[in-house]
Formats: sequence, C-alpha cells, structure tokens
Amino acid sequence: VQTPANLILENVMASHSVVSGGQENVFITANIKNTGEARAIVNNAAVVFDNSGFSAIRDLALPATLRQNESIPVSFALSIRDSVPGGAIVNAIVTASGVDANDPLRFVTDISNLIFTTVNVQNINLTSVNVQQDSVSRGQTARSLRVRAENAGGSDIRIDSLVVFSSKANVLTPLT
Repeated sequence: VQTPANLILENVMASHSVVSGGQENVFITANIKNTGEARAIVNNAAVVFDNSGFSAIRDLALPATLRQNESIPVSFALSIRDSVPGGAIVNAIVTASGVDANDPLRFVTDISNLIFTTVNVQNINLTSVNVQQDSVSRGQTARSLRVRAENAGGSDIRIDSLVVFSSKANVLTPLT
C-alpha cells in the first residue's frame, strides 16, 4: 500500500520584494514536489494577489505527473500595472494543486505566501544646468558642464549616461 500523493512547494522566491508600478522583469519561482509514494498529477499552479494591479503568467505546461520525491520547477512572470500606487503591501499566495493518481477524488494542494512592498516610481528632475563659459569655440574640448538632478520618486535611480543636445551649432542649450 502506497502513501497518498502529497504536493509541497519548495524554494518559493521572488526576484524582487520591493516593486513599483509598471516594473518589468519581476518573477516568482518555486519547485513543486511530490513527497508521497503514489504519483501526483499536478493540474494547476497559480499566484493570487490581494491587489488587482498585479497578475502572473505561469511558464509551466500542465498537467504534469510526479513520482515519489520528484519535483518540477515553475516560474511566474509578474505584470504590475502602471497605476499601482507606492506605499502598499501586496500579499501573493502561490498554489500548486492536483490529484492522487491512485485516487482521482483525492485532492492534493500546497500554498505559500510572499509579500511585496510597492514604492512610487522613479522621478528624475534636472534642477539646474551650468556651464563654465558662456561660449565654446570650434575645436575646444574639456569644457565643464554641471548638472544637478533630484529624485522626486520613491525608489533609487542610477544614471548611466547623460546626453546633452545643442539647439544651435554654436550655442550649447540643454534640452529639458
């Protein structure tokens, strides 16, 4: 006599725990494992959020059959609407469910909880642009340009580059 199928979720992780509206490349990953002796037929894996601005798409094709101590990885790509405000705590319930292959009326499931915190999106403002000289002659190089930027948003910003455009060939006029 075999012990019944038993599904558990292992290694449930989020790629980010702090997110902002419109953010991309946020994932939840987990392993679904059968710890019972009977085969488990996994017919669902999902994430349910308590905030309608979040949704998830699963990458795993189901149903899948797991023997004793077998596991399969599953990941969910999250979609976070632009309208999600900062300052919210969002609960995510990850579920895996299926049936015992020996007893299709025996429902097996497991759940795991994750918490996300939302912050306001980045908001960079250039507050001043100063040049060392009023004019630059053709061929001159290494002229100083000082730019002051402020982050009025709720999350960190890293500036990788700054490009300044000139509106005329001989006058430096940064566009903001």
